[in-house]
Amino acid sequence: MRVELKESGLALSHEQRCQICHQLRHRIKSMVGISTDITIVNCGSIPRSEGKACRVFDLRKAVVSG
Repeated sequence: MRVELKESGLALSHEQRCQICHQLRHRIKSMVGISTDITIVNCGSIPRSEGKACRVFDLRKAVVSG
C-alpha cells in the first residue's frame, strides 16, 4: 500500500517515517485483519482518483485440491 505524506510531513526523518509505517501496519492489521506492506511516498506522487470504476481481473490459476 502506498501512503502519501502531506507537505508538512516532508521534513520527517527516515526513522520517523519507519515509525509511521509500523503504526499504520499495526492499525490496518488490527482493524481489517490483513497484513500490508506500507510505502510512504512524497506529496503528489499518487494520482487522484478519477471517480471511475476499474475492472479487476483475477489471473491467478485455480488451485485444485484432492
